[in-house]
Amino acid sequence: IRRGSLKFVASPGDPDQLFDLAADPNELNNIAAAPGRARDAAVLREVLTARWDLDALRDKVVASQQRRQLIANALSHGAAPEWDFRTADDSGEHYVRGADFWTPFKQARLRGKASAD
Repeated sequence: IRRGSLKFVASPGDPDQLFDLAADPNELNNIAAAPGRARDAAVLREVLTARWDLDALRDKVVASQQRRQLIANALSHGAAPEWDFRTADDSGEHYVRGADFWTPFKQARLRGKASAD
């Protein structure tokens, strides 16, 4: 959360972080527990908890990670599938196939009628 020059970062399981970007633009000094700054951190934490349900957000993130891990694990077994687009007539003339993208351009010729001008 940003309020003025203050930036508040919260991550469950980690200590809160508070930075004064005017004095510390590289965010090197966490001032969340500094004397006189604990109130700023507490106010921004209240804003955060009023806006987001961190437990529900964590559950969504973990579920998304589990789905992606399941897919990654499934795709890592057996032969790698070829994801190759095929045109309706399968002529392959609508795009370039193959590992070497530039070779067809080296061999390309212009089609159509030459201008009489």
